[in-house]
Amino acid sequence: MEERVAWTGRKLGNEAWEVFFRVLKGEYTLIVSDHLDRQLEKHLSKKGKAAELFLLIKKHVVKVYTEPADKTEAERILQPPGDFEDALHVILAKKGGARILVTQNISDFLPYSNYIEPNMPSQLVKKL
Repeated sequence: MEERVAWTGRKLGNEAWEVFFRVLKGEYTLIVSDHLDRQLEKHLSKKGKAAELFLLIKKHVVKVYTEPADKTEAERILQPPGDFEDALHVILAKKGGARILVTQNISDFLPYSNYIEPNMPSQLVKKL
């Protein structure tokens, strides 16, 4: 995992790697959307890195694709001053059957707690 650092200075990679490793071991299924792919590519320094990582765990990945109805539903549930992109992540995660949405930006997803349970990787690792 690429070692990214949060705006607080906290390193993000170790916890994310622990979640990824547990998916690799088959303990959990990872739901990945085309929307997530696009966002990861914007933030990772090496193009294609996200696809490369997901290829390693492909038998434990469910791929979800954005359809116009998903965007309409994201607009419907959007919680001001929330972000449409976050609402779309929620809709696509639910579409893929997720019960938990793992994110480093927990505060962005708390308004959607009635749709899906947001957890930081550190919270998920403790649950596992």
